[in-house]
Formats: sequence, structure tokens, C-alpha cells
Amino acid sequence: MILRRPTTYLEFQSNLIKSIPKRTFQTLRCLSTSSPPSSSPSSSSSSSSSPTAPTPTTADKVRSLWRSTAQPVAIITGALHPTSTSPDHDHDHDHDHDHGATLSSLSSISLSPPLVAFSLRLPSRMATFLSSPSRSRKKFFRAHLLSPSQEDLARTFARQRPLPSSARPSPPPTDPATWDPEVDRTMFPTQLFGELRKGCVGWMECEVLEEGVVDLGSLRDGDGEGEGVGTKSRLFVARVRECVVNERKEGEGGSLVYWEQAYRAVR
Repeated sequence: MILRRPTTYLEFQSNLIKSIPKRTFQTLRCLSTSSPPSSSPSSSSSSSSSPTAPTPTTADKVRSLWRSTAQPVAIITGALHPTSTSPDHDHDHDHDHDHGATLSSLSSISLSPPLVAFSLRLPSRMATFLSSPSRSRKKFFRAHLLSPSQEDLARTFARQRPLPSSARPSPPPTDPATWDPEVDRTMFPTQLFGELRKGCVGWMECEVLEEGVVDLGSLRDGDGEGEGVGTKSRLFVARVRECVVNERKEGEGGSLVYWEQAYRAVR
């Protein structure tokens, strides 16, 4: 029987290192010295050459904000070619009204005195009528806040094609197959004005203030931003002379609003 002396720790460690293949040492050495991969020239050049998105202007941000907020839909109407020769205005004469415009900019700016404001994009026959001086006849107009069932009227007075019959909430004012917004630019059917007044949430008889007409096309803010060429509009401030809230049956409440570039009913 042959007795071997005990192996010291140093001898054991040396024998262990000798038993590891050289290929393993080479692999470990490569892993320890390699650096993280860098982006290829092609990828870096493509990212640097890609066009950057333009910085939104204040006007862009304001437009996006208001599109994200529901606005009440209103139709203003007036007698551009009145059949009555009397300078006094009678709101019961719906046949006197021959023109109107849909807008979502109508807002109340004061209750004492009662004032409303809105803007119209130019050119506009309604804007010309409301801003033209006239000593013989005051510039009265009627502002109607629409009910959920009046989307078709909103489209008609906005010169938009009516809804398909399956989705139309009320009878069409004109035949959708023959209605052409480019041709029918002068007169609206007389019966529309009575339907509008009776079916809306309520209406206000208003008079444009002499000092309440402002052209917005020439305005610029401190950053030089403002309305560009071809996007002029006109601001109107008017005093409310009379206000009527229509009575509606139970379940017929709500109003029509404009949100995210679409008409929507709020009940």
C-alpha cells in the first residue's frame, strides 16, 4: 500500500487550472475585453437625416385644444332682403328671414348687460349684412341653440350635404340627391326658419353693437402669429334683446354640440 501525502491548497488550485481547456480561457478573455456594439454608420446617418416635425405654433395648440372641447352648435339667421318696409323688427315673421349660418363660436360674454359674441369667416354674406351700416333698419339677427334632432339643419346652414336618410333625425329640408351647395348659395327654403325656431333649445333676438365689429385678419400677437392670408374672419358683439327657452317634452332634453370635428348629441 502506497501512501500519498496530502495535497496542499496551492497544488490543488494549480492542478485545477491546468485541467481547464485553453479554449475556455480564450472565450472568457474575449468576453471581458469586448466593448458594447456601436450603432452602424448607416443607422446613425439615417436618423440624423430624417426630417424633424415642425414645432406647433400657439394657433395650432389652441385649435387642438378647442377641438378636444365640446362647443354648442348655433344657427344665426337674418333678413338680408326683408319683405317688410317697416324698420321695426318682428320676430314672429319667419318669412322675413332668408339667410343663415351655422357656427360653434357663439358664447355668452356678459349677463349684465346680456351680450353674446361670435366670429364668421370671410367672405360671408351674413358677415357683410351684419357689419354694413344702415340707418333705416337696425342689424337684428336671431341666434338659435340647436337640439339633438337638428343636426340636419346644422348641416344645411353650414352648406354641408345632408345625412343619409337612415341616420337623419328629421325630414330633409331639400332633396339630398339634387341639393348642390355650390348652386344653392342664395336662398334657403322659407319653411326652414319656422322649423328651426320651434325645434331648437331656445333662441335669442340680438342687435349688433356699433362698436362690436372687429376684423381679426389684421391682428397679430407678440410672437408675430395671427391669421394668415386667406383665413380672415370678423368678430361680432351683440346685445340680447329677447330670449326664449322652448318647452320640450320629457325625454327630449339635451343639445347639439360640435366635438372632434363631428356633431354629437348631449342628453
